[in-house]
Amino acid sequence: SSYTELLPSVTFIMDVNDEWLFRAGAFKGLSRPDPDAYGNGRNVATNTATDTYETLSEAVTGISATGNPQLEPLTSLNLDVGVEWYPNQDTMVALGVYWKQFKGGFESVYQPEQFNIDGETVSGFVRTTQVSDDKSDLSGAEITATHSFDYLPGFWSGFGVKVSYNYADSNFKYEDGYGGDGVSYNADGEATQLIGILPPAGLFGLSRHTSSSQLYWQQGKFDIQAIYKTRSQYFQQYTRETQNRVRYTADNEVFELRMSYKLNDNIKLTLEGLNLLNEPRIDYRG
Repeated sequence: SSYTELLPSVTFIMDVNDEWLFRAGAFKGLSRPDPDAYGNGRNVATNTATDTYETLSEAVTGISATGNPQLEPLTSLNLDVGVEWYPNQDTMVALGVYWKQFKGGFESVYQPEQFNIDGETVSGFVRTTQVSDDKSDLSGAEITATHSFDYLPGFWSGFGVKVSYNYADSNFKYEDGYGGDGVSYNADGEATQLIGILPPAGLFGLSRHTSSSQLYWQQGKFDIQAIYKTRSQYFQQYTRETQNRVRYTADNEVFELRMSYKLNDNIKLTLEGLNLLNEPRIDYRG
């Protein structure tokens, strides 16, 4: 399996004046699935109803996949526009909007494959994941603000803050392979309509709301950062045999602390505390 993609891009940056900066960009992008998705493992289920078979094909009742070596990449067209405001040397506010149209997304398919079993070729349909030909849109906006208090006296001059928020939305739909509103296939490749009781999920790993707030103190050889991050629920895809099921990770928030001390130009000591509020990760599905 192979593919060739041309990925052009153009970026425009303009200094409007001493305080304002304008940015714009357009490019074609490419995203590859996780390496685990390319697994070529196949599980062959055998017919246990009888001990004798007229042909080898009768002994095989189904073939399931742990990945798809023929999986294609996701390509996208991207546009983004942003402005940055620098009212003084200690402050920056940036606002950006973006739009993306990408090919397909992943869907459950049954693809024909051939197998060599003990010198005999056996044909079958394998349930796996492939990139669809449909197109979906993603749009969003983000804002970031930073401020340094280096104009304060002594100890207080080392403080600074940074706040960012991102909103993203997409019309991409991923149907559950068992209870969604799509089509499933049996071991012979025959299509059947699913029951359609589970609503479709969105794009893998995409939270509609994401934010990050940071308070830092930096002076001399010391650097301390306290970071509070939040994100709304997102679709967390399964892998391997259950890759066609819809699973969500619930809203979560994380508090982190990072400290470092620079001994010299070659050595820096770092201490990180992750999820200090001990927030659980909660997954759920229909």
